Amino acid sequence: MNIYYSKYYNIVKHEFDTTRKANVIAEKIGQDNLMSPDYFLGMAGWLIERYVDGRYLLAIRTGDPTDLAESNGLEWCKDMFTMTKYNTAGVVAAADSAMSTNGISGSLSSGLHHASYERGAGFCTINSLAIAAFNALRGDRYSVNKVLILDFDAHNGGGTVDMIRRNQFAKNIHQIDLSTSTFDEYEQSANHKIYYEHDDDSYIARVDSILKESRISSGNYCLVLYNAGVDPYPEISREALALRDKMVFEYCRKYNVPCAFTLAGGYTDTQSMDELAETHINTLRAAEEAMKPPEERSAPEPTPVVESSSRYQDIVVHMDSVNEEALFADGLEDAVIGYTRTLSTGKDVVVYSAEKVIEVLMRDGMSYEEAVEYADFNIFCAYMGDDTPLFMWEFPE
Repeated sequence: MNIYYSKYYNIVKHEFDTTRKANVIAEKIGQDNLMSPDYFLGMAGWLIERYVDGRYLLAIRTGDPTDLAESNGLEWCKDMFTMTKYNTAGVVAAADSAMSTNGISGSLSSGLHHASYERGAGFCTINSLAIAAFNALRGDRYSVNKVLILDFDAHNGGGTVDMIRRNQFAKNIHQIDLSTSTFDEYEQSANHKIYYEHDDDSYIARVDSILKESRISSGNYCLVLYNAGVDPYPEISREALALRDKMVFEYCRKYNVPCAFTLAGGYTDTQSMDELAETHINTLRAAEEAMKPPEERSAPEPTPVVESSSRYQDIVVHMDSVNEEALFADGLEDAVIGYTRTLSTGKDVVVYSAEKVIEVLMRDGMSYEEAVEYADFNIFCAYMGDDTPLFMWEFPE
């Protein structure tokens, strides 16, 4: 697992948790366990120039106008652009590493998700989360052309959604926020959602439902970007945050989706810098544990067999006998209607009713319009090779 860090992450003169904690975390981890993002600096600079407003970039470089240069909430200095370019390089590097290895990678970057297309906000200067997502979708490197951003900071990632929409990636980049504060709230859509929870039990239950709702799989997303905020503490305990991280990473590993994480939030008004750093390190430990070979980890809970549909069970038995590689759509057991043999391969594949897929999504809480939009972009268009299931629309009589 590659973790990226540079001393230039924290070179601005403004003394604040966001601009200093990466150094403390790096010292605790040890430089030998960290990777330099230098190789990605040129790419980071090019991406920033392409996807961020030029007037804002000029202000970051020159300090003029002051209100725009300091819209991130930090005192401007000549090193501000260098700092943000290194942080962006780290996130881009982590995403590239995760996708190249089909595993988990991370960056000690923070101060990202409030920065919008044309200004900074909330101690965030450049939105490297959005930029890393844009980079992952460039070209035809991957058959699945969608990225999921899980933003579990205490505050919402309104800046990220602004970047996504202003750069016209709204259909390809989905975002789910789990927050404890309404700060930086944005207008929600089928692909960009916000949830609020305020105690450990409901928070963890919501994490579980988000992971299932997002339908993370290699057929739906080429990358999960995880903004692992620790500022829900103290409202949410450190133990719950550690469990949250474990759930995210193990879910990505179980469903074979690359995951790149960043460190977000966390302040010393309710804890020491040492305690804050340790809470962030818990995220790294969870990622490291999830990357261990299966025999070295505790066995994941088996996926429960759905007993409600005898037709589904019959299809499972049939596929076990004629095509063990046939793929099933997670959570859509009630939408199975049969199977068919494809002429191009001679293989039997599972067939689902598109209408029943919509019904299942609506049963899970979506409106009809949301269910149709979600299914169109996440389920019906997913292709995972010759064993991909088919989705059939029926003509009304």
